[in-house]
Amino acid sequence: MTGNGKYFFNSEDNKIYTGQFFNGNMYGNGIVETTDYIYRGEVKDGLFDGFGRYEDLKTNLVYEGNFIEDLRDGFG
Repeated sequence: MTGNGKYFFNSEDNKIYTGQFFNGNMYGNGIVETTDYIYRGEVKDGLFDGFGRYEDLKTNLVYEGNFIEDLRDGFG
């Protein structure tokens, strides 16, 4: 898969990715939605990597800033 598209994961949290793909991986800008959170931003090899916004739907907490390999990096 390369280009824009939508991927439905076979998971209990109803994970859906909408965005860019490169060589079968989530890569570029996209949105990841689950029953627990929504992430909008950059992804690389399927991980949150770059600038993004993470919204926790259970606690209503929001982090907007940089990520490196799914981890928050720096101030947000």
